[in-house]
Amino acid sequence: MPAYQVARYVAQAIESVLVQQGVPFELLLGDDGSTDGTWAVVSQYQGDPRVRAWRFRPHRGPGAVRNRLIARARGRYLSMCDADDLMLPGNLAILSQVLERDRGAGVACARRVMIDTRGRRLGTPVAFAAPGAQWDLVKGIMGYRGGTLLRRTLVAQVGGYREDLPVAEDYDLLLKLAERTRFIALQEHTLYGWRRHPGSLTISTSRALDHACVTAARRTAIRRRYGHQVPW
Repeated sequence: MPAYQVARYVAQAIESVLVQQGVPFELLLGDDGSTDGTWAVVSQYQGDPRVRAWRFRPHRGPGAVRNRLIARARGRYLSMCDADDLMLPGNLAILSQVLERDRGAGVACARRVMIDTRGRRLGTPVAFAAPGAQWDLVKGIMGYRGGTLLRRTLVAQVGGYREDLPVAEDYDLLLKLAERTRFIALQEHTLYGWRRHPGSLTISTSRALDHACVTAARRTAIRRRYGHQVPW
């Protein structure tokens, strides 16, 4: 859980992880140079033996923080949870059971629902389709972000997150994973709440920057798969 300028929401995000049941887990938190009191909130949870937290400076962006946390992780799986979102009940237990049963799959995700600033659900949950055998760059894969469970060994094999992308670093990682493993999308469970608020990275990022980062991830993926003969 990378955290930056989320003092208002990070306690709710932390609590949503700590109430997960059915599997042992550790919560790794990285404050990415926040100045709004985020660290003061995070530090209150350091007495919990399941929580490990670090205050990183200077601010480097989500990709760099995620990589630093992954380097300290000890579990078999990694779960992405943003510090202004909510992990819904059953997330870790259900998704880890999926990957335990199917050793040929490396990524598992369920439906997610948008929530407001108070944590209330907005609209109906969104379901995602797993990328097809042809490694489609568009269909399905964009949904595999928050609340997704990943095999840690596979994340290490593909080199983790790109640190030069201010946004869409998770999309880039998933494109790399899609070249190596199968994805499983559960349609019968809603396991993640994506919070929509003015200060979120998704909302505050300009369309131009978001488009540029997504395009950069796709271009890199296409060149990685097809070589430099692609005229991009």
